[in-house]
Amino acid sequence: MTSSFENINLHLLWRVIKRFYIYIICAMIAGSGITYACCKYLVKPTYMASFKIYAWSGTSQFDINDVTKHSILISNASRELMFSREIVNDYQELLKSHKVSSRVEEMLDTLYPKLAKIPYSLEVSGKEKSRFIDCRFFSTSPEKALAAAQITSEVFGQSVEEVMKLKKPSNLDDPRFHPYPVAPRTKRLCIFAALVCGFATFSGFLVWILFNNVLRNGEQVKAELGLTTLGALPDVSEAFGEEENERLISGLISKDSYHFNIIYEQFQLFLTNLRFSIPSNHNGPVSILVTSAVAGEGKSFISSNLAQMLAKKNKRVLLIGCDLRKPAIHHYFGLNRKMGLVNMVLGENTFDEVVHRNVTDLPLDVMLSGPIPPEPLAILEMFCESDFRETHCKDYDYVIYDCPPLNMADALLFAKTADRVLLVARANETPVYLVRHANNQLHALGLKIGGVILNRTGGTGNSGYGYGYGYGGYGYKYGYGYRYAYKYSYSEKDGKGGQHRSRRGSLLKRLFGSSKKKS
Repeated sequence: MTSSFENINLHLLWRVIKRFYIYIICAMIAGSGITYACCKYLVKPTYMASFKIYAWSGTSQFDINDVTKHSILISNASRELMFSREIVNDYQELLKSHKVSSRVEEMLDTLYPKLAKIPYSLEVSGKEKSRFIDCRFFSTSPEKALAAAQITSEVFGQSVEEVMKLKKPSNLDDPRFHPYPVAPRTKRLCIFAALVCGFATFSGFLVWILFNNVLRNGEQVKAELGLTTLGALPDVSEAFGEEENERLISGLISKDSYHFNIIYEQFQLFLTNLRFSIPSNHNGPVSILVTSAVAGEGKSFISSNLAQMLAKKNKRVLLIGCDLRKPAIHHYFGLNRKMGLVNMVLGENTFDEVVHRNVTDLPLDVMLSGPIPPEPLAILEMFCESDFRETHCKDYDYVIYDCPPLNMADALLFAKTADRVLLVARANETPVYLVRHANNQLHALGLKIGGVILNRTGGTGNSGYGYGYGYGGYGYKYGYGYRYAYKYSYSEKDGKGGQHRSRRGSLLKRLFGSSKKKS
C-alpha cells in the first residue's frame, strides 16, 4: 500500500528536510564540487572578442528645390530612420552569409596558420529600437577570437561596398579582446548544480517517504501522528514460526533460552507505560479498547497477553472478544468459542454461562465472541446499548475489549465507552496514512488514541538496553544476553551466580596474544 500525493503538505515537507537535511547538504556539496572540478579540469575556458557596427544609409546629399530647409531636414531624418532599420537586418544576414565567412576563413588560414585548426563561433545580435549591431566571437583561443573579429570587421566593410553598393559602415569601436573567459561560468554553474542536486535529493526522499512511509519507531509515531508509543514489541514469529505468535508470551518463558525473557521484558515495559498513563484517581474498572487501522496487526495477540500480564499482578481482568468477524483470542487460551458474546446478547445464555472463569489459574475471566452472526454490527450495537458494563464489570479492575480494526464501524461503537484506546500497528509495514486516518476517525467522534503499540519490530524495541543478538539467516543468532554499554556485560553466570567480564577481551587475547604470563 502506498500513500497518495494528496498527503503532501508543508508539515510533511518540513519533516523531510529535518530528517534528511544532512543528505541534502551532502548532495549539494557533492554536486557543486563535481561541477567545479569539471569546469576546472575538463572544460576548456572560452574567450570572447567583439566589436559594434553602426547601421546607416551612407547618404547625406539631397536636392533642395522649392521646399523649406526645415521640411527637408525632417524628411531626410524620416527616410534615414526607416532605411537604417531595414539595413540592420541586412547587415546581420550579410555577417552570417557564406560569402563573408568563407573569405574570413581563407584570410585566417593565410595570416594565422597555427590557429587554423582552432574553431570559433560568431554571434550577431541587435536591439529592436537600436541601429547598433553587436558582433561577438568565441573561441578557446583568445588569439583566434581576436583575429577572427579583426578580419571579419574588414571583410564585412568590403562586402557592404561590393554587395549592397553602400559606403563602408563605421565601427563604434575597434575589435577588442576580453581578458577573462566568458565560459564556463563556474560560480553560477556551481550554485545551479548545488540547487539542482539538493532539490533532486529532497524530491527523491519525498517520493520515498510517500511510497514507503510506514511506522518504524516511536520517534516516527510522534513526528508523523503526534501520538505516544507505549511499547515496541519484538517479532515472536520470526524466531519461532507463525504458530508461536498464537501463544501467550508467559508460556514461552524458559530458563534455558533468554530470548523469551527479552520479549517478556519488552511486554513488561509496555505494561508499565500503560499503567502510568492511567490517572491514579480513576474510579471503577479501567476499560481498554485494543484495535488497529487494518486487519492483521496483532490486536488479539496484544489484548490476550495484556490481560494475562495484568492478571499476574493480581488484578481482576475481564477479556471480551468483540471481533465477531474473525475471532482469534480463543487460540491463545485453547478455549471453545461455541458460546460467547453473541449468545449472551441474543438471550440464549447468561453471562455466567458464557464467561470462562480464572483462565490459566489467574484472576482472568474471558468471554469469547461465540458463533459468527450474519450481522455482526447489529449484535455489537445491542451489546453497547445494554447495561453490561454497570451490571457485570464493576467487580473487575480492567476490562479489555479485543475489537475489529477501525476500517470497520464495529470498533467505533466501543470507543466512547473505553477509557483507553490502544492502536496496534505492525512495524515496518503499516502505512502512516492509514493510522492517521484511524486517528482522524476517533477525533471526529471527540475521542483520542491513548497510545500506539508497535508490534513485530524485528528487534528489541525502544528499550534503553542493547541486547546481545544479531541477525543470522532467516531467524536470529543469540549471544550472551542483554548488556549495558559499560565495561561489564551481563552474560552467562558462573557457578556462584556472579557476573564476569565481556568476552571481547578474551577474543583479543586469542588473536594477538597476551603480554602477561600466568604465574
